[in-house]
Amino acid sequence: MKSQPDLKLLATFLAVVRRGSMAEAAVALGYVPSAVSQHIAALERDLGIELIVRRPGSRLILTAAGRSLAQATETLFDATARFQDAAHGIANREIAELRVGA
Repeated sequence: MKSQPDLKLLATFLAVVRRGSMAEAAVALGYVPSAVSQHIAALERDLGIELIVRRPGSRLILTAAGRSLAQATETLFDATARFQDAAHGIANREIAELRVGA
């Protein structure tokens, strides 16, 4: 397992989770479906776990690990967005300090 997963792969994974389909995630991200599939496979390989059960002709099913990772990824990206907003406010002298917490 890599020490830190690739954020691009996590973003692709989250798009798949939110849309329930690799094809729909591909459209939203501007990728071809095979690229999304490759991203998910690479993320699973990097983490050493299956995240999504793929069944032909049906919606994707998240494994327990997939559900946990989706929740953690949402938390990570929400925190990143809050950090970026705070940093932007500091850069524009809108706020005087930055507090980072977990």
